[in-house]
Amino acid sequence: EVDFTVPTGNFGDIFAGYVAKRMGLPVRRLRIAANINDILARTLKTGIYEVKQVHATTSPSMDIQISSNFERYLFEASDRDADFVRSSMTSLIATGSFELGRTGSRLKQDFAAVSASEADVADAIRRTKTAYGYVLDPHTACAFVAAERVAPEGNTVILSTAHPAKFPD
Repeated sequence: EVDFTVPTGNFGDIFAGYVAKRMGLPVRRLRIAANINDILARTLKTGIYEVKQVHATTSPSMDIQISSNFERYLFEASDRDADFVRSSMTSLIATGSFELGRTGSRLKQDFAAVSASEADVADAIRRTKTAYGYVLDPHTACAFVAAERVAPEGNTVILSTAHPAKFPD
């Protein structure tokens, strides 16, 4: 088994990992790597999905507060309770938040989460280039930081979801 660390904003890639794990891929832990727009890390910590201000970062695909693919996970985590998902999404639209309730403990079983600051991301890009001669894209750098912060029990795979050439700055 290995740990997978995935840069995550819209929850699509990490949800694909969740589905693959459910289908038998030998994954020990799925780790959400977030930037400073850390709604998923906050949700994991508090059990409340709450929209806050979005800050522009060097990892723009992660500058998200409403992760549309998270709804898919809620459906599975709630044992396919469509009424729970519907009421949660209605609350999100009306108030900007909803409580996970019983799905909160399931979320903590299925995922870990770590967020990286802009300084963390820049440092990871510099260190990786110096050590390995490879330039990480900012999204992958978030995952690199997350993988470093959580001591794995074994091997860790970082899913790179972008190419550094996409970010000329």
